[in-house]
Amino acid sequence: MIPSQDLLTGVGYIGSLNSKVDFDWFETISENLEWQVIIGGKTGVMREEDTNLLERLRRRKNVHFVDRQPPERVPQFL
Repeated sequence: MIPSQDLLTGVGYIGSLNSKVDFDWFETISENLEWQVIIGGKTGVMREEDTNLLERLRRRKNVHFVDRQPPERVPQFL
């Protein structure tokens, strides 16, 4: 569940989740537990190392994943 927007301090990404995304950056940012990280999009083709990193991110309490969203819903996540 994504925290209420009035409590939200953090970063997010909405787009295709593939090997072009710097998941290491998200892992570094998520080390600050006061920040929430929201990652949204459809999972595409990834290298094994990126898949493993994505799974590590999924286990963090302050990292939230949302499925692919229709364009009109994207502003709700900004």
